[in-house]
Amino acid sequence: MGRQDISPGLRLLFGAVGFMALTGCYISLAKLANDEIDVAAPLLEFSNVLSDDDLIDIVAKQSEAHRIAIAGRTSVPERVGDAIVEHGGAPSALRLVRNSQAELGKDTLHKLVARASTDVALATDLRGRGDIDWNSMRDEIGAAGQKVLDTLGAKTRPLDPVTADKVNQVVYNRMRNRAGFSAHEWKVAYNQVKALSDRRQLDERALIRFARFGYGHHSAAALTVLLEVSPEVFVKWLAMQDYVATTVALRALNLKPDLFEALIATMPWRDLPTDADKTNVRKRYEALTQEEASGIFELWRSHAFRRKPAGNERVA
Repeated sequence: MGRQDISPGLRLLFGAVGFMALTGCYISLAKLANDEIDVAAPLLEFSNVLSDDDLIDIVAKQSEAHRIAIAGRTSVPERVGDAIVEHGGAPSALRLVRNSQAELGKDTLHKLVARASTDVALATDLRGRGDIDWNSMRDEIGAAGQKVLDTLGAKTRPLDPVTADKVNQVVYNRMRNRAGFSAHEWKVAYNQVKALSDRRQLDERALIRFARFGYGHHSAAALTVLLEVSPEVFVKWLAMQDYVATTVALRALNLKPDLFEALIATMPWRDLPTDADKTNVRKRYEALTQEEASGIFELWRSHAFRRKPAGNERVA
């Protein structure tokens, strides 16, 4: 019997039966998705039948293992990701951040930034997300980091902010470096470094501490003072990613190669140096002798001073 031979009444009956079958199937899938993780995992990670609301409900009510499975889905909408960060533990949040297909909204990022203060792995992977506009996030990161520093009593020792060996400080400083150069942070860092220099405490040990704890602006400001160049010069190097000038200048200071590499990785460049950048810069550094670097640097310095306009009392 062909389709055209079926009466309207039968077609209506068959349609109702099909709808009931599909509905029953959906209810069964939803039930399985809320089952033990061994049963639910394939559905949570790969099924396209479950709605965002279904996933959010599972995130809120089921186990961390369920949240980990959902965080690894091919597509994780913003609402679902926010629920994972809200209800989940470190493993599910970490998998969410490592999932490049997961959408991270602004509210979600704020929560992740706050959690990263006590989770180095989360902070590291968060910095690796290329889809985050770190410039727009700088104020939020700075404010959150300042709260952490305040709770550690950092304001009582404004001239040496790197002596407290706390992971919170390291995390927030490294995240601020990902955001790039900040004029406000540079001003604060430069004044603090100058004060350290006046107290004769600006030496190699200070540079090591700055690099170790991720104080990028302090590292750059310290090198500016040690090299006796104007702040504008060093800021220009950072803005232009001028690894050549920085390599020559730091080699003239005769820093150890490991310290040089750590400072290059820490400073607030316009863009974070890649692993290839750091490898190439270190090779150039080791190939250059201190005598050669000093000669080049002094030649540049004398040329800069010779070109200084008459009547100016400082280098532009």
